[in-house]
Amino acid sequence: MLSKDNDWNIDTSAGVPILVYKNCSVIESEQAEYILQLINNEVEIAAELLSLREQLACRDAMLFTAAKQIALGTEDVNSKVDITCHSCRRFITHQQHADADGFCPYCDVWMIRVQK
Repeated sequence: MLSKDNDWNIDTSAGVPILVYKNCSVIESEQAEYILQLINNEVEIAAELLSLREQLACRDAMLFTAAKQIALGTEDVNSKVDITCHSCRRFITHQQHADADGFCPYCDVWMIRVQK
């Protein structure tokens, strides 16, 4: 598990840089600054990965919601419109056309059913 950036520090009170973690000595060498920089880089990379994972989760949720709506077959008026009356220009479903015995239920004009 990565720790927070401010938990790490370099103590130079002894004359040499000492990498410390919450006031405990970890490394006593001149490479302490280099190691601290590596740790900071890893923390930044981890933060970027977390951000990307959150973005991916949001996009995944949007796709899941869209797929769910498609699977459920949401009730859309335009998805049921199959025929346009050539006389009154109203939209008619195949069911309305069948119920009216081939006539337009709005203007009572006989219509030829056109397949899409």
